[in-house]
Amino acid sequence: FTQGKAINIPYAYADLRFNPAFDKKTGYFTRSILCVPIANKHGKVIGVTQVLNKRGGPFNDEDESRLKAFTGQASIALQNAEAHGAVRLRADQDALTGLRNHGAFQRELSELLADSTDGQPFATLMLDLDAFKTFNDSRGHPAGDALLAAIGQPYASAARVTVVAPYLAYSR
Repeated sequence: FTQGKAINIPYAYADLRFNPAFDKKTGYFTRSILCVPIANKHGKVIGVTQVLNKRGGPFNDEDESRLKAFTGQASIALQNAEAHGAVRLRADQDALTGLRNHGAFQRELSELLADSTDGQPFATLMLDLDAFKTFNDSRGHPAGDALLAAIGQPYASAARVTVVAPYLAYSR
């Protein structure tokens, strides 16, 4: 899809681009293929939609038009999901330290508790930095933010996927 155009292959085994390995492994027989690139709003290809084996023969121009319309909707959905994820990340992270904020901590802990009905143990780790307010007041908020990031990042890096990421609360 380097050209970003639809590809209609009426006879898969007659096309050198077709790799029959999946068919051989599964016993499936691919007759025809129609592929349409999924492009983002900037025209960059971010995926592909593929349909196989139209009943009654090869795919035609109308099939391609319909798949392009479907793919356009899929592109919008993918971009919306990506944007939602980016917004959620910004909402869940402290902009200065990069660590999870209180809202993210509470939500993820609630989800973890709700999912822990299988009896599997889990743990939480809470750190209390003695005299942090004094450090913050005497050295400035940027130094305090840097200290929180330096303390929290190793925990965030070591956390398993199922563990709620570190959250540091402090008052300024």
